[in-house]
Amino acid sequence: MIENNLKRIVSTFPPEQLLEKDSILKKLSDKVYERDSELSRLLISETLVPSSSKKYLYGKICLLAKLGWGKEAKEAFLKSRSATIKHRSRFVLYSSININ
Repeated sequence: MIENNLKRIVSTFPPEQLLEKDSILKKLSDKVYERDSELSRLLISETLVPSSSKKYLYGKICLLAKLGWGKEAKEAFLKSRSATIKHRSRFVLYSSININ
């Protein structure tokens, strides 16, 4: 049964047709690349929110790294953590510090 299905699929898509410029394989790989890019853009935009927790941010960065966007993931992580530090440092009270 499986062999019959496999033979039918192979006969439907002969190897020489898969290598053509406008082949089904090319079209599918283009769609996969588009979705990968869109997903990565969404993940990067989610990591730039300064109020997100470190665990949430870590999960998004790991997903980006698995998708092959390691450099962008590193930059997004650093931007997010910098924004978080700037945001939280505004709430630090310096009233107990004596400067002579």
